[in-house]
Amino acid sequence: MAFMSYPRILGHEFSGVVEDIGDNVTKVKTGDRVCVEPLVACGKCEPCLREEYNVCKDMKVLGVHIDGAFREKIVVKERGVHPLPENMSFEGGYLIEPFCVALEAVRRTKLSMEDTLTIFGAGTIGICILKASLAIGVRKMIIVDINKNRLSIAKRMEADDTVTSYQEIMDITNGRGTDGVIEASGAGKAVEDIFKVASYRGRVGILAFYRTSLVNIPPTEIVNVFYPQRL
Repeated sequence: MAFMSYPRILGHEFSGVVEDIGDNVTKVKTGDRVCVEPLVACGKCEPCLREEYNVCKDMKVLGVHIDGAFREKIVVKERGVHPLPENMSFEGGYLIEPFCVALEAVRRTKLSMEDTLTIFGAGTIGICILKASLAIGVRKMIIVDINKNRLSIAKRMEADDTVTSYQEIMDITNGRGTDGVIEASGAGKAVEDIFKVASYRGRVGILAFYRTSLVNIPPTEIVNVFYPQRL
């Protein structure tokens, strides 16, 4: 999937009110409050035919490859529209998209109440991963970032420890590292560090995108972890 092309109207995390519907739409009605998936899949490739359209071979994303929601009105397909609960605000509605990304990261990294977790990146996705991990009771969470304002937010959001380097993680864990590590910063250096802080047979998830090719990672560090994967 290519990165953003310009010129482009941004906006891929959004909620709103349905103003009109097509003739065959049954999932929502005019006036419904909804959130919207930003993925526009081809519907023809092998992943799409398996209902795995999130990895469509010709994927386009609203606000990235085609114009997004920072406009007065936007037309979207019924499949990607989801009614909001009555007690959820529009602000909560547009946070559903990043939180779903976080939930999938937590699921694929197979986190449980017995685990410790390091999150690289205290941006929107990193904080959502933190909150998702809290919801399932992960017993200790460390979040890494070089931005101290973001770390302050992470601490308020109940991170156990906030640090600026992988060495601090090793100090906190007495050299053991953590059972789960999720990279959500997009920093190339972090890709080296996630394998250093993963415990023996730990699980590593790489969630971010990178400007350049990934750095070299010693094979021995990959062998020591149990479940490295691209989320």
